[in-house]
Amino acid sequence: MTNNCKDDLAQDEGDLPTIFHITHWKAGSQWIHRMFHHWCYDRLVLPCPDQRQFLVEPILPGRIYPTLYLTKEEYDAVKVPENSFRFVVIRDLRDTLVSLVFSVMFSHKPEDCNKPDEIIVFRDRFCRSDVEDAMVHLMRDWLKTSAEIQASWIAAGEPCINYRDLLANDVGLLVDLFKEDVPLNITKERLEEVILANAFGTGGNMARYASLSSGLDESISAFTIDSQCSGGLK
Repeated sequence: MTNNCKDDLAQDEGDLPTIFHITHWKAGSQWIHRMFHHWCYDRLVLPCPDQRQFLVEPILPGRIYPTLYLTKEEYDAVKVPENSFRFVVIRDLRDTLVSLVFSVMFSHKPEDCNKPDEIIVFRDRFCRSDVEDAMVHLMRDWLKTSAEIQASWIAAGEPCINYRDLLANDVGLLVDLFKEDVPLNITKERLEEVILANAFGTGGNMARYASLSSGLDESISAFTIDSQCSGGLK
């Protein structure tokens, strides 16, 4: 794996910015995490399922914290270094729900998940009941936390990056972000190289996702997400 940040780590880490990637489930968190692996693996503080790398462990100055599933209140409860930057990525909860349904039905391997038994139970439920019933169950049990995360940041007036905009203009938005707003200390050429190498394709999984998304449009339109999730957003 090519890493352009090793020279940075030879510096005093206190001279480097500490960067926090705030998001919620199914909003491109693993996609951005994968790009960080190529850009600055040696600076990463790898995610933990319970967010303890941020909520419990001491914050390491000069490091990068990807994939933090945190409300604004949880973030504010932790003292971060002065030279810190954060960016928040959110996704329309209707799209989040479709992605969640797709993951539970098709893409997630139970053994790779934190709670494999829950994946197995949900997958079995999709086989036995209609999609609308399963969607309501997912909204009430799984989508609620994502809704609370994004609602807390929006209510605080935080500028948020919309995942759909990233998909439409990943190179432009991410290069501007990491060259202007959140200094990553990476050349523009290297930023673009990694983004293009990790761009979403049109392979089998994406085709299945598109088919499922189209098939669920009518079902999703029958629900108002924020009537099912406390703090949900349309």
